[in-house]
Amino acid sequence: MTEHARELGLEDFHILIVQETVYNSLSTSYQELFTKLDLAEDSLKEGSFLLMYDSDARYVYFHILD
Repeated sequence: MTEHARELGLEDFHILIVQETVYNSLSTSYQELFTKLDLAEDSLKEGSFLLMYDSDARYVYFHILD
């Protein structure tokens, strides 16, 4: 997420994260604002990334706010 923000030219930013259930309830135009993060990515596995409240979650979606 930090790398994505830097690509947007942002040093300081906020991150809006939604679960897949919320993402799926959004209109297509709002869905397009979000970036999909696959929790099964090797880079996340190597860093022992765990989702605190939903260990069965497969994806989260984020949007960088400036």
